[in-house]
Amino acid sequence: MSLKRKLFVTFAGLGLMTLLVAGVTIWSMVQWSRTEQDLREHYMRSLLLQEVRASTFQASLEVGEAINTVDPDARQEFDDAILPAQGYLDQWADLADNEAERAEIREVRQAYEQVIDVSYEAFDLVEAGDNEAAQELFDTQIEDLDFPAFQAVAQNAENNDRVRRDEIREETESTRRAAQIMLAISSFGALSLVMLLAAYLASDLFSPLKDIRNAMHGVRQGDRKVRLSEERTDEIGEINSGFNAMVAAIAAREHSGGMENRRLMEGQNGAENGAASGREADKDGEGSSWVETPTRVTLHRMISRMRSDVAKLEDANGDSPRRRRELTADLRNLAQAVSRLTEFSYPLDLNLASTNVRETVYGVVQRFNGELIERSVSLEVDISPEVHRAVVDRLKLREALSELVRNALEALPERGGRIGLRSRLSDNDGVEVLLIEVADDGSGAKQSLIDQAFERDLTEEYSGISLVRAIIEQHGGDFSVESEPGEGTYARIEIPTRD
Repeated sequence: MSLKRKLFVTFAGLGLMTLLVAGVTIWSMVQWSRTEQDLREHYMRSLLLQEVRASTFQASLEVGEAINTVDPDARQEFDDAILPAQGYLDQWADLADNEAERAEIREVRQAYEQVIDVSYEAFDLVEAGDNEAAQELFDTQIEDLDFPAFQAVAQNAENNDRVRRDEIREETESTRRAAQIMLAISSFGALSLVMLLAAYLASDLFSPLKDIRNAMHGVRQGDRKVRLSEERTDEIGEINSGFNAMVAAIAAREHSGGMENRRLMEGQNGAENGAASGREADKDGEGSSWVETPTRVTLHRMISRMRSDVAKLEDANGDSPRRRRELTADLRNLAQAVSRLTEFSYPLDLNLASTNVRETVYGVVQRFNGELIERSVSLEVDISPEVHRAVVDRLKLREALSELVRNALEALPERGGRIGLRSRLSDNDGVEVLLIEVADDGSGAKQSLIDQAFERDLTEEYSGISLVRAIIEQHGGDFSVESEPGEGTYARIEIPTRD
């Protein structure tokens, strides 16, 4: 299953569980609202029925008053007393929910109307002057039959409402318990799904991404043996396969580059000492071997031979040391330009290999030995015993150190001055790094100018510091420069050893 489908299924399940929780919650709220409404209505039914009973009882008292006291207003007072009862009875009838309740209403209304009809019959007898007949009707019909019958059916209806209220309360409690159980189950399911989603993201997404990040960091640090698992069949597996292919291609390229690098170094080490023999080989017809030599080696050999010829020409013409130094400086700048053109075109392409750091540092010192002696520059070299080998691009590290020493020489006066070069191993957040420091007591520069030099492109003029930074950062290291006018300059290189 693809990563996209896995995420879709997981989030769809989470969405369905969320809808379930929301549905259960809404259902519970509707049920509680309905049962609460039923309870309120049944309470109201009981209250209205009690009001009907009270009004009917009050009206029946007016009948007795009319018979015993011959009150001319008794009939009107009866009508006033019975009028609210009729309204209460109508409201009570409107609250009936089922046929049983409507049957109770008809029964109560029938008994109520019977009481009213007999009461009006008694009033008619009183008004006709037959109090004795009215009294007998009141005693035998109203008090003994009709009114007790009305009270009985009304009380029965009220009892039935009370029973119904108890049933509604029980139903409400059952609904509440069911809703609580369903909410608990759905909430537990939603929480479980969220935990499963978190576990899935951690194991199936975040963990592979972390492995990819660590592998990329390892490649940046020079590890070309790192590989990622290709067992997955989703997008992560495709990324891992592509990453492994890329690292394999880089390793193959660096291997071939390292072989060419060694050939180049052999050519460079023998260039200056073999300049004369090279010319003799040309004269003897063996110069055709240069055609088969890599272009970079050929350029370096040609420049070395030119340097030798210029030195001899100067000695023959008796030029001053200053003039010879200027000519040599011009030739050195030409060599530097050609070297950057052929070896350090941007972006940099490192040829990493296990390199003897001590030998490389002393090689840089030897490179400037003649100028150091001629200008009476004091050089202090301090290489710790633990400094041995590191996985670096030897040519580019050599060029970076040469650039720093060259800058230090340019900052010193015409004669004299001091340069310090120190190398040791250090620890940077648990990672062993090769530390190389170059310092001088020359003219120095403002730190703002140093910072501006860091921002220059490699193709711009005075881009030596920018070149050094590019080389060191391509190695996965750090490069910094501190300088103050009149107080010299301090440069610091940190490169992971990856030995």
